[in-house]
Amino acid sequence: RSVTVVADPTATDVAALGQALASMPPAPAGRSTAKLVEISVALDGSDLDDVAGLAHLSPSRVVELLTSTDLQVAFVGFAPGFAYLVGLPPELASVPRRPTPRPAVPGGTVALAGGFAGIYPQTSPGGWQLVGRTGMRLFDPHTPPFSVLRAGDVVRLRLDEVPAVSTAPTARRQPLWSDAARTLVVQDGGLLSFVQDRGRMAVAGLGVPRAGAADPYAMRIANELVGNDENAAGIEATVQGPTLRFSSPAHVAVVGTSEVAIDGRGVLSDTVLPVGAGQTMTVGIGRDGLRTYVAIGGGIDIATVLGSRSSDVLCGLGAGPLSGGDVLGLGTAGRPRGRRRPAGTSGAAAIRIIVGPDEFPVTTVERLLSTTWEADPTSNRTGVR
Repeated sequence: RSVTVVADPTATDVAALGQALASMPPAPAGRSTAKLVEISVALDGSDLDDVAGLAHLSPSRVVELLTSTDLQVAFVGFAPGFAYLVGLPPELASVPRRPTPRPAVPGGTVALAGGFAGIYPQTSPGGWQLVGRTGMRLFDPHTPPFSVLRAGDVVRLRLDEVPAVSTAPTARRQPLWSDAARTLVVQDGGLLSFVQDRGRMAVAGLGVPRAGAADPYAMRIANELVGNDENAAGIEATVQGPTLRFSSPAHVAVVGTSEVAIDGRGVLSDTVLPVGAGQTMTVGIGRDGLRTYVAIGGGIDIATVLGSRSSDVLCGLGAGPLSGGDVLGLGTAGRPRGRRRPAGTSGAAAIRIIVGPDEFPVTTVERLLSTTWEADPTSNRTGVR
């Protein structure tokens, strides 16, 4: 019923794009190119009894309805390969979301809520009712077409033997390695440090989030200080930053409020810092604020995944948290530009909003704006509760 279009105003005439979209004729009727996808499932989810109660049905009847109905992919979103399936029988379409989302729903879980059915491709937060599981892999970032399900596809659920979801810890990845002429070595990754750039573009149709820097403004400033393109990859540090050893001379900018030291000697943040070959830079604990950004002249050059070097904690795309032993390549450096004058900070954070297209009472917006909110401890980089 509504569509969001994201455009880069430096590369697109946004006003002309809006006019073109507004005057676009309806899609012509014709033969559908949708495919039929059959998915083997075990419908033994932890919320099956709750769903049956909400729908005023028996659990066996819920299973019967789910396996005798052809569902259709309305769109893919939220997470890579997560298809929102429509066509549920009225009894199941009326089942609401859970009052409080779970912090982690296992990958392969079959769920429904708010008129949709869906299957979680990866472990992620989720507020839907869990009714079953599948062993089918629905998204592979390395193999086209990446997502098994696309908008318009028809899905049939078939009862079958499905392996239990593995609870074994994920194996630690191999250290990153680069044979570039200029490199830096991660001696300590800090609390939670990632390589980030502006994020993934033009892959929303696969359900892939943009990711990228949590504070793109700070990342852009750090890049501009050292003479990089504003979209170059840098390091995003959370609370306590990494310790980095440089193999060759470089210029570095740290934007944020962390304490910074080179070979143990304290230096300023928000300015260009020359670092010599063999020197070590430590980004310490932030004094005020959660994240700090580190840009190195030339930008960090690691392998791209779906067009970006960013790590995405929601779906696991990218290299993930940096750890000791990682060797990161550096690109060709530009001309550094000096320092910035940090803006003053206030006690509370103000968040700008734009009212969405859906209809709801005016009092809803008034309540949203008149309430002082507090971040819940279960917040993470994916979202703030």
